[in-house]
Amino acid sequence: MLGPFSATVLDYEPRTRLPRHHHAPATLSLILEGAQRETVGSRQYDCPVHSRRDDPRLRRAMDYLEANYRTRLTVAEVAAQSGIHPSYLAELFREAYGSSVGEWVRNRRLEFARDALRNPAMPISCIAVKAGFADQSHLTRMFRAALVKAIQEQNLEWFEYWLLRKP
Repeated sequence: MLGPFSATVLDYEPRTRLPRHHHAPATLSLILEGAQRETVGSRQYDCPVHSRRDDPRLRRAMDYLEANYRTRLTVAEVAAQSGIHPSYLAELFREAYGSSVGEWVRNRRLEFARDALRNPAMPISCIAVKAGFADQSHLTRMFRAALVKAIQEQNLEWFEYWLLRKP
């Protein structure tokens, strides 16, 4: 029995030209398989890159990360919460946000610490622990690494903006 695409498939001419009168079942199954692969392949590449952020699994991962970035996280844990394989989550995340999950978490922790450091009454060691860093020296190393990265990329204006930006 032929499906809804039978008219299209029967008119389909493969790239390697077979005689039109050749109707062997093996040839027809190859033609059907080729048509199916071409259809699936063309749909795969019609999708714009920015639509990765619209993936509901990635949205669940981001919601989980945003709620728990100050705790100890693993990619496997985030993937389990969002219903996706850890390596595929890492790939989707990098395509959508341009960084790894770990980089995103570190940057989010630094933003939290930057905002908390505006309160002079709270000790830096407490801020570091609340932000998810091991201790004050860990927080200091991460701030220093962000500054060095900005210097290496000659992007000091960005770092000053990021550091002085109001929450």
